[in-house]
Amino acid sequence: MNVAKLARAFPALFVVLAGCVGVIPDAAGPVVADPVVNTTTTAAATTLPATTTTLQSVGTTTTSVGDDTSAVAVTSTTNAALLESAASVAGLADFTPRVFTIDETLAATVASSWSAECPVPLEELRLLQVRYRDFSQVSALGWLVVHVDVADDIGTVFEALYEAGFPIEQIQLVDVYGNDDDRSMEANNTSAFNCRTVGGSSEWSEHAYGRAIDINPMINPFVTTSGSVFPPSGTQFVDRALDTPGLIAADGTVVRAFASIGWEWGGNWNGSKDYQHFSETGR
Repeated sequence: MNVAKLARAFPALFVVLAGCVGVIPDAAGPVVADPVVNTTTTAAATTLPATTTTLQSVGTTTTSVGDDTSAVAVTSTTNAALLESAASVAGLADFTPRVFTIDETLAATVASSWSAECPVPLEELRLLQVRYRDFSQVSALGWLVVHVDVADDIGTVFEALYEAGFPIEQIQLVDVYGNDDDRSMEANNTSAFNCRTVGGSSEWSEHAYGRAIDINPMINPFVTTSGSVFPPSGTQFVDRALDTPGLIAADGTVVRAFASIGWEWGGNWNGSKDYQHFSETGR
């Protein structure tokens, strides 16, 4: 598989393990033993080892770690803060969500979406790795940044969506789009944390607390009471009776999965409808 296909099949944001040498993170977390990566998780968050680094090299390179059945392909890009990793489909069969503490080795992954002015400190956020099925029903890994209090619940939700076969186009941090929510929505990118205000106001969005998620935002657009659609490319999906893969139905899998953890759907709002949006507070 070439790099382009790999990135499309596994659009997961990660950092590169220097030299691909076997390392052991905190005792509470999974052990990464050379040459096989163990994807078993624990309830506690995991801190990646100090040997984790980023690469400044020009161009894109791919390094394979492990044997043919459990290899992890590590892809480095020109952006030191945004590096890709991907696991084989075979390795996804028994995958469980993984929660990582965003320490100094991972802070670069949220360099454009988080700053000291944000309403939640970095130590209260977690990097969450989940699996999903893309629009071709190919298994892939994605990354979300969420509040520590909801990380386990969100992992449970995405497992339910995976098992149900609900398609998600991609799950990448909004940092991939320079913290530009409009660009992320236009790319139909599913994301969570984004230190921004509610559009047209000075009030912090629930995304700024890591307590909201937007799912397939182009197919599930935000529609104002005046009829404006965001992103504009979502206009074709304003008709919610459409039989479209990735569309969130009022009585469907996605709404039920989030309801199981007490989260509410923006599609149920009075007035404006935010069909992509789920939050803990309902805002």
